[in-house]
Amino acid sequence: MKTISLLGFFHEPPQKPINRPFFFYLTMFLVFSSVVFYSITILLAHIWPEARPLAPANPLSFAYHLILPAGTNHGDSWNAMTAALGLLHEGSTNIYESLFFERGLKFQYPLSSLLPLDLLSRLMPVSARLLNAINSICMAVLVVGLWKLSRHACLQLAMTGTQRTRHRFFWPLMSTLLAVATFYPITRAIQLGQIQIWIDCLVVWICLFFWRGNKLVAGMLIGFICTLKPQLGLLLLWALAWQEYKICLGFLAVFLPLEIATTALYGIHNTLAYLKVLSFISAHGEVYFPNQSFNGLASRLLHNGDSLIWQAHSFAPFDGVVYLTTLITSTALILIALVMPLRLRRGADITDLCVALLCFTMASPIAWEHHYGITLPIFCVMLYRIMAKALAPRRRYLLAVTAVAWCLMANFMPWLNMTAGSVANPLQSYLLFGAIILLTISIVVSLSLAQGDKDSRFPAGQALSSDPLSGPISSGEGIG
Repeated sequence: MKTISLLGFFHEPPQKPINRPFFFYLTMFLVFSSVVFYSITILLAHIWPEARPLAPANPLSFAYHLILPAGTNHGDSWNAMTAALGLLHEGSTNIYESLFFERGLKFQYPLSSLLPLDLLSRLMPVSARLLNAINSICMAVLVVGLWKLSRHACLQLAMTGTQRTRHRFFWPLMSTLLAVATFYPITRAIQLGQIQIWIDCLVVWICLFFWRGNKLVAGMLIGFICTLKPQLGLLLLWALAWQEYKICLGFLAVFLPLEIATTALYGIHNTLAYLKVLSFISAHGEVYFPNQSFNGLASRLLHNGDSLIWQAHSFAPFDGVVYLTTLITSTALILIALVMPLRLRRGADITDLCVALLCFTMASPIAWEHHYGITLPIFCVMLYRIMAKALAPRRRYLLAVTAVAWCLMANFMPWLNMTAGSVANPLQSYLLFGAIILLTISIVVSLSLAQGDKDSRFPAGQALSSDPLSGPISSGEGIG
């Protein structure tokens, strides 16, 4: 029987190592999809001026920001964080009231996020250029982590394309680099000067350590990531639901000391004032089209403001319907992640972690485009899980749907803003729809583990006879 790959090419199950490995087709797909969507954007920019990209969205601009960080002073995160740190050093007693509510500066981070900057400021002057240089280092660490995650997944599934070293090394590395360079949420975070890059990097390594069984280390990284993004603290409840006590221990070992240090340095009143900020954000949200959350979708659908204009010092007006929609969808997403352990009679799998990460990100009332950079390792995990033997009957369909999710989430489509003033404006939430598709795939894969091969793991060196993209692995050889 013939089986379709990610690009739609047909292959008979090979009896010997195939010449063109799976990673070759994956690399070609990444290049093809990026070129097609960027070409559409450029073409429509000449037809409809408002469709011109609001920021560079191609690999060349990404390379510029990655290689020449000293030449960039973008500070979407850094400006607000350094302003807050300056007030703290001046002895201000009410940071959020002064910055967020009085000045309208959107400092939406917990004070614990300032600890790394505070420590750095005692060693050298902190600037946006310096912090963007650190972002470049984080990007390199992210690429290494994603590559190692891909290799680990391949060894788990005993996938290989050929015995030649360049194919075991070159194509996996090339597909990793292209995935990072063409994934818009990542490139957008780099262009803006966003601390989100730190979070994306941490999520990649969390997935890697969790999948390798180093759950204590994974928990420690989750504890640190929650000092930057508090809503991911729900992962502690998720770990408790799955009875993953090593994750809980690692989480508390890092999170509690950092929170104690934050309270001691900046005051308990400032720490608790952050709850007022979170309450305000939940009640208002953002109508601006890069807010790819259910809150943003509802706000734009009800025309609760101009979705094409960035309001630097204000939020969307309060709307009861939008607030209720946000409350219902956020609760539903959180419950999906926390109820699954009661439904599935097995230990926590990497796919369950991916479901939780997606649910807790999408549940936020404000989920900017760059916040979905955490889905890059999720795509990696899902791709290899789909190639598992248990999912062979549905593989071609799951690969096709995964490709659709990637195209929606990896590309910037400003031309869909032509629908802003019409009933078709939900199309502005294309990235959110891609995330919904990816979440659905993740849940399907997770449920399949309970029904069939519960772990979908195979010893390294054992080829899958039903996998049309794999070939035999010689003794002692893996994916290089």
